[in-house]
Amino acid sequence: ADPLQQAPTQESTLPLPATAKTQVISFHGITPGISKRINVLRTWGDPRSDDTQAEELKYRFDSLPAVYVRFDKNLVTSILVELEKPTPSSLLTRKLNLRHVRPFEKLDESETAIAQVYPERGVELTYAGAELGLAIASDDVSDVDASPRIGSIVIQPIHAKPFLLRAAASAEHHYTNTIADLKSAIRLDSTLGSPHDQLSRIYLKAGKAVTAERQASKAVELEPQNAVFRLQLAKCLRHLARYDRAVAEVRQVLETPNIAALVRAQSLNEMGLLASLGSQKVARRAMPLHSKAIEIADGLAISDDPLVSRPAKQLLVEAHLAVAVEISVGAWQQKDETVPQ
Repeated sequence: ADPLQQAPTQESTLPLPATAKTQVISFHGITPGISKRINVLRTWGDPRSDDTQAEELKYRFDSLPAVYVRFDKNLVTSILVELEKPTPSSLLTRKLNLRHVRPFEKLDESETAIAQVYPERGVELTYAGAELGLAIASDDVSDVDASPRIGSIVIQPIHAKPFLLRAAASAEHHYTNTIADLKSAIRLDSTLGSPHDQLSRIYLKAGKAVTAERQASKAVELEPQNAVFRLQLAKCLRHLARYDRAVAEVRQVLETPNIAALVRAQSLNEMGLLASLGSQKVARRAMPLHSKAIEIADGLAISDDPLVSRPAKQLLVEAHLAVAVEISVGAWQQKDETVPQ
């Protein structure tokens, strides 16, 4: 039997859902996260490795040159299958019944795509080297198959991180998919604050401030030392007109030791927004707060790191807009000239 062929599941005939039914894939009767070392030795026999108690054992099956199984103590944590030759991903997705699971591309540190990941199956299809992919001819597929060539397959237990990565990949484009992935991550690991924080941001953008505040509060409850999560909570409280509590949360962020410059600038701008909503005396404090936020963000906007420069530029837009609004409603001279600037 083909060791990579999986039985079709019920959802295989359905259109792509936001998230599919989770079902970790087994390989030759061994399932990562469930099977143990004794199951491997009994089912697969003696490995090619000398030490049967090693953290990694090597096997060979049929046309597969190498299969590596890794353990945490005696529990199987992953199976790495090296293919005999680079194989079109379209062929593997059919064999592994992955066609109706929404994948995302895994990137390395240089932002180069290195694999297709299928979170609901615990599967990662690792791209083969370009020099190998160009030389492939397969009897199983037509020559016009232009799908990426795969060099190896990794099978792991289903866990939260791939859902978070896929949520991040679709966050700017498809809120329904992103929300579904974040909720899946929470179901798989209830100790993480990040998915609650990301849900809060989506719900706040969608105008659901009550739900956003609930998610932000949960993120802070799980990770009370995270200044970014606390600042998001303050924004939700401002939208709910709970100004005193919002001010207290921002003040706690600003008092956090060794706070990142970007978070400090964002917090100063948020405090400026809150000040502008107070009495005339309090509102006068808004402009210096926005000005300080702009000063810090100006320096960060030229960073080579897009994770710093992009939010810094966004902050500059928000802070300048806030200044323009506050000048337009305040007792300032030459408004007609200043606001457009």
